Amino acid sequence: NTALDPEWDQSVSFYAHPNPFRATSRIHLEVGIRQAVQLELYDVHGRRVQQLQPPRLLTAGAHHWDLATTSLPAGVYFCRLTLAEKQYSLRLVKL
Repeated sequence: NTALDPEWDQSVSFYAHPNPFRATSRIHLEVGIRQAVQLELYDVHGRRVQQLQPPRLLTAGAHHWDLATTSLPAGVYFCRLTLAEKQYSLRLVKL
């Protein structure tokens, strides 16, 4: 888990598996309470390349998204999770 906010919220679990990956990876999120969530993928230049989850309310519990990157070149990407007022980031490596 990599947090942009130094106060990592222990009620949030956010990770990707596998990482590094070749074509697909699964983004996992577990939240302790119902809250607004947005999930986006950015390249190393800060350009948004995919919106995995538009802003919406998600129930408490486990959620996942399949990240298909066949149209993207190999490299480093960042998956940004926005929960209400907090943002978290995962560094992803596509081989």
